[in-house]
Amino acid sequence: MRDAGPPELKVEIDRDRLTIYCTARKTWNLAANVQGADRAKVQPQTDEVLEMERNYQATVGHLSDCRSL
Repeated sequence: MRDAGPPELKVEIDRDRLTIYCTARKTWNLAANVQGADRAKVQPQTDEVLEMERNYQATVGHLSDCRSL
């Protein structure tokens, strides 16, 4: 599926995936840094963010710094 479309579409999809990853990471950071946050409650989100990161790196390669978006 990755090579099924035009290169321009791949670039757009990868950029969108990075935006979703960075937003999830920011949300996780905000949730984890709330006073009294229970680490056990944010663990599922932590796992999801790490899985998104692994998937992105496995298919795209280098994961850009989210501050560059």
